[in-house]
Amino acid sequence: MNDIKLKLAEFNKIARNYLLVDLDQAKENAQAIKSYIGPETKLLAVVKANAYGHGVLECARAFIAGGADYLGVAAADAALYLRKSGITVPILMFSDAEQLNYPTLVANDIEPAVYSAVVGRKLSLAAQAQHKQARYHLVADTGMSRIGFPSRLMLSALNEADLANLNVSADLQAALDLCRTQLKKLRSAGYLIENLSRELLEEAKQDWQTVRQLLADPNLSCQGIFSHFAKADCLGEAASKRTEEQYLLLSAFAAYLIALGYKLPLRHIANSAATVRYPEYYLDMVRPGSVLYGLPPANSPAKLPMHVKPIARWFAKIDRIFVLRANQAVSYGGLWQSETDTLVGVLAVGYADGYRRNLSNKAYVLLPTGEKAEVLGRVCMDYCMVKLPWSYAKNLRQDISQLEPVEIMGDGSNLALTADNLAELADSFNLEVCCSVAARVLRVYLQDGKVKSKRSYLFDTNSGAF
Repeated sequence: MNDIKLKLAEFNKIARNYLLVDLDQAKENAQAIKSYIGPETKLLAVVKANAYGHGVLECARAFIAGGADYLGVAAADAALYLRKSGITVPILMFSDAEQLNYPTLVANDIEPAVYSAVVGRKLSLAAQAQHKQARYHLVADTGMSRIGFPSRLMLSALNEADLANLNVSADLQAALDLCRTQLKKLRSAGYLIENLSRELLEEAKQDWQTVRQLLADPNLSCQGIFSHFAKADCLGEAASKRTEEQYLLLSAFAAYLIALGYKLPLRHIANSAATVRYPEYYLDMVRPGSVLYGLPPANSPAKLPMHVKPIARWFAKIDRIFVLRANQAVSYGGLWQSETDTLVGVLAVGYADGYRRNLSNKAYVLLPTGEKAEVLGRVCMDYCMVKLPWSYAKNLRQDISQLEPVEIMGDGSNLALTADNLAELADSFNLEVCCSVAARVLRVYLQDGKVKSKRSYLFDTNSGAF
């Protein structure tokens, strides 16, 4: 990727700035993770938020080529776009189907997250009308406090008598034993609620009834059950205990349902951080996001256990070069003022492109010469200014349309600031940096050592960038 650039004349004709995405590296990242997790664990590639700004369709295809068994999206629009584009692998939608077109989801075998009787009924009716089963995943809230059935409350309502009264077949005994083991661990660690009130017991009873009705519905086919870690990317004993608690809650919740005779093919909770740090919590499938794109989760070890690299670099062209005289200010607010004559380059990128305003007077860009050019003053909506070396003075009053673009975000292969570097400067984190790359920024895709395709999400209204 380091030696590949667009022909400069072509670049300057089609875009002010562009994100260069290496699909070969995306495939290699998926292969590396697949190899690391082993053949017994499935890989769900998270491509929500337009594949974290990289491009949902192109990345989905690359990850599938690298061994991904599943895809994960946040919204129905993206899932349907992938289906219409020929993607056939299972697609999990990390939200329920409220207010969406249930018949369309069912017809396209999109698997929504389900955690309420209302959604279950609507999904069931849509499936019944099409004479097929609707696929879905149950969600258990194990501590993220976001979506899902309240597993901690529901498991706290179980007692040994409930388990003792289960008349399970020999093939289900292992699930019942696991449920007992995990419940014992949860109680001894103080993770369950003691002495539930009558109201809470009734609430738990109703939730169990809802879950069993969903699993027994002949129009529905549960493909799995999942939850989401809240502190897998945090350090310290408290975070480790919280992560263990969430794992035990999901494990016990699923084991109890399996002991009751329900099918739950896939249990999954491991995000990128857990994929890196907690292999003991993989269960049946892992759901990495950031690490697939070569972006390390927070607090990751300096060297990740799998060999992955960032798949994107961001370039911008120089629109203007001029001499800023001594004691002159730059940009809004005059936050930077020259002490001597300074050569300034105006870059065609700003916060409307996703280049954050709080990078003002902090960041630098990398010139084709390998030199750094610091950002001067406030980043504007469409532009930012940088301090150029005087070697660029030969371009004053010249046609600069053929100048090589500067690198505003790199992949770690040179001195360009990476997504992690930009995140630190902007008081953010790497995924937000990439997700912030705006729709108007051209995406350019590399494959087999050459430009494969380009995509503008600003003008492609059917792009699935949701």
